[in-house]
Amino acid sequence: MISVVLPAYNESDAIESCLAAFRHQTYSEAWELVLVDNNSTDDTCEKAQRAANYYNLPLRTVSEPKQSIAAARQRGFETARHEIIATTDVDARVAPDWLATIGRYFTHYDIVALSGLTVHKGVFGVTSFNRLFQKLHWKCGRPLFFGNNFAVRKTAFYQAGMFNTALYRTEDYDLSLKLGVTYGKNAIHLADDLRIYHHSGNFDLSKAHTLYKLHGFALYLILLSQSFLHPLLRSGRLTGRNT
Repeated sequence: MISVVLPAYNESDAIESCLAAFRHQTYSEAWELVLVDNNSTDDTCEKAQRAANYYNLPLRTVSEPKQSIAAARQRGFETARHEIIATTDVDARVAPDWLATIGRYFTHYDIVALSGLTVHKGVFGVTSFNRLFQKLHWKCGRPLFFGNNFAVRKTAFYQAGMFNTALYRTEDYDLSLKLGVTYGKNAIHLADDLRIYHHSGNFDLSKAHTLYKLHGFALYLILLSQSFLHPLLRSGRLTGRNT
């Protein structure tokens, strides 16, 4: 049984297509969609409910007043009713076997989290580069997954410390690195057959967006450094303490 968390802020143009992709899911067990309204000022929620009614989807909506993707995901995960929690973005489209693939992998009890493949349409090489980027992290013992395509056991999510809602972004990197430190890289699986599709044809090259990306990369480097320091600090090797 799976809960799917969809953070949403003013997603009127994308929400109907996002939900339409869930109508052909081949998964046979119980599941739910949790739409987290993060202070939308448009008709995102109204369109979502109409689409859910039309496609007969198990959708419910919750609200998160703190404006950030981290807070929105956290709210959705806290209200999830099932033990396996997955998440994607409203501007992504899940494959028809997305839920079934998640369910199949989590029959292996040694897996605590699952990272899928994001297929980017419109820009050559983005999909391959991102996958190589992730695989390098696995080799370094620091699994890294993206917030638009991953799933985790609820118990592991809480044990690893949940999302850091002080971050306004990179909450997905932070959680994956914490899960890697807590459970080890072998407990987090990288699945090429867990696919979502994302259109990347219109990259924003404005100064504001470029600075936004650079700031996100800086946060990622800080989080990655902390993930290596964390076990050393805990063991006292950096402070000289004996624990």
